[in-house]
Amino acid sequence: MCRLVSKSLIDSPYRGEPAGYGYGLWVSDIGGHTRLRHTGGMVAFSSSIDVDVTGNIGAFASVNANLRGYRPVAVTKYAVELFNASADNKPLPEAPAPPPSPIEVKNAADYVGTYTSLDGKKLELVAEGTKLVLVYANRPIVLERSGGDRFIVKHPDLDTFLLGFVRENQQVNQAYHGANWYLGEKYTGPKTFETKKDWDGFVGHYNNESPWYGDTRIVMRKGQLFVEGVQPLVPRGDGKFGLGDPEAPDWMNFESIVDGRAMRLNFSGIIFRRVFTP
Repeated sequence: MCRLVSKSLIDSPYRGEPAGYGYGLWVSDIGGHTRLRHTGGMVAFSSSIDVDVTGNIGAFASVNANLRGYRPVAVTKYAVELFNASADNKPLPEAPAPPPSPIEVKNAADYVGTYTSLDGKKLELVAEGTKLVLVYANRPIVLERSGGDRFIVKHPDLDTFLLGFVRENQQVNQAYHGANWYLGEKYTGPKTFETKKDWDGFVGHYNNESPWYGDTRIVMRKGQLFVEGVQPLVPRGDGKFGLGDPEAPDWMNFESIVDGRAMRLNFSGIIFRRVFTP
C-alpha cells in the first residue's frame, strides 16, 4: 500500500518545486529521500503535512488562519530537515526566513501617480520607500499586497473591494476598485464601452449562508461583469458565464429575474440569494 501511495502518476510541481502527483499526495525526491506532501484548509484554519518515507520522519502543522492562501509549508519542511540533520549527525539547517511583510512593495514606484475616473474622482498613489501609499481624504493609507497588482485598502470606505491596477506593455496605466475605473496619466485607450442592458440586473450583492461561501458582489465596469470587482465573467453559448474563460469548468448563472433584477446567483449549482444592501 505504501508503494502505491508514494507512486507518482503525473508531473505536478509542488509550490514551485519539482514533484509528481499520485494517490492524493505530492511525491518528491529530495536528496535521495522520498517525500509525501500536501496542504489543506477549512474555513478558519490551514494545514500542511510533510512525510519523509525514506527517513521515517513526518511533520504536521495547523494554524488558525486561512488568509490569502497561506499554508504552514515552511514549518513542516523545516521540521523534517531538522530531524533528518539530527539523525545523520549533520549541522542543523537555518530556520526559514519569515514571509515578506504585506506592506513591502518592492515595485511601489510602478504604481505612483494620479488616476482619474470619468466623473472626476481621483486616486493619488505615492511611494514611501518600499511602501505604497494611497492618499485618501488628505490622509495616507498604507496598502497591503493581496497578490499581483492588487492591494487591500484598510479603510472603512474602501475595504469592500481590492484596489487593482492594469498594465499595458508592462506599464501601469489604469486602476480599478469595484465598479470604479480610473485612468492613469499614460492611458490613451477608449473611454466608452458597450453595455448589455440586461446585465445591469445582475449587478448586486448575493449571499450564501454556508461559511464556506458567504457573500459575493457582482459589479459592472467598462461594460464587463466582474466577481468581487476582480474576476471577469465571460458569456458562454448556453447563457451562462465562465469565470475568466468561457470554457472554465466553474460557471455562473443569474436566475429568478424580478423587475429586471436577478434574485439568485447560481455558482456551479451553489445558490446565492440577492441581499439588498446600499
